[in-house]
Amino acid sequence: HNPFSGSLTHDIGKCSIPLDILQKETPLTRQERRQIEHHTTAGYVLMRYFSDLPDMTDAIIARDHHENNRGDGYPTGRKSIDLNTQIVIVCDIYDALLSPRSYRKEVFSNRTALEELTARAMDGRILPDAVKVLIAGNRKKKTDWRECPISNESRGSYPRENNYGKIEGK
Repeated sequence: HNPFSGSLTHDIGKCSIPLDILQKETPLTRQERRQIEHHTTAGYVLMRYFSDLPDMTDAIIARDHHENNRGDGYPTGRKSIDLNTQIVIVCDIYDALLSPRSYRKEVFSNRTALEELTARAMDGRILPDAVKVLIAGNRKKKTDWRECPISNESRGSYPRENNYGKIEGK
């Protein structure tokens, strides 16, 4: 079993979310936010039910890919996150920042996306080594990721009109 196959199916639970919520451009209501967050649990259930694999790696990744090392993620606020899931978390955030989203008028630049990931690594939310691998891979002069420092220098600019994480009425 390929431990990274879970990266391909981590968002399978989004099939349980109505499209009008997934494509919403304005801030979500609290109920819509709960529905979005439910995709992790739905993904876990789907992967456990339909998978014939003996281990639970894919199901765990589907369940835990919005958790973070500080324990304030969802669905359960788990702090103890396995390495495979932590790598998927970093890649999922990177992809989300670089990809078009209905709630944001423009995508993050690569520099700003890496700076956002760096900030999350520095405050303990995500795995610093996975961020180092991304940064090293993005450098013109290819360096070993273990020799890649993480800096809090910010030179990028955040997209305008970003409604991610905003709740209607707040």
